[in-house]
Amino acid sequence: MDWLSAFADVVRPLLAPDERALVAQHTTYFAGHEDYGQPRPDLASTLADHALGLPSAWSMELADKVVTGVSLVGWPGCLAEGLRDALNEVSTDLVVTTERLLAVTGIGENAARVLWQVPRSRVIKVDRAPRFAQAGRVIIVFDDRSALAMMMGLVSSRGARRVVAAFGTVTAD
Repeated sequence: MDWLSAFADVVRPLLAPDERALVAQHTTYFAGHEDYGQPRPDLASTLADHALGLPSAWSMELADKVVTGVSLVGWPGCLAEGLRDALNEVSTDLVVTTERLLAVTGIGENAARVLWQVPRSRVIKVDRAPRFAQAGRVIIVFDDRSALAMMMGLVSSRGARRVVAAFGTVTAD
């Protein structure tokens, strides 16, 4: 469903006078491995855990990476963490405008409000990153070098393609 066409009147009040919405897409955070730069578990404790039949931090981290992939790279307070926290709200949509990237709630209820926002200039890369049963997975990289994986559909990649297209070719170094 094209949320922007269906709810243009609800999104319009969230925009600045010269700003134009390009796409609105229902988006969720699909929690996987979150890399906060933490040190890897040491092999000795991992082997001891396995020998005792205990869960090991190393094997749990590996399982997260294999099953869901890395979903966040950053540190406390980074842009990716802020967007992740906003996407953990109920019924969140990503709105890409000519000026900003917004996380919005309440579009479908005709009571939209902005949960999180960042100028488009802070986004350096947006790309599709599908995985098995995650056709609508998108990775966004910010200028603070944090990154977040978001889900815009498990089976269909239509929403992910719309969001990536709204950003066009985003590259900044």
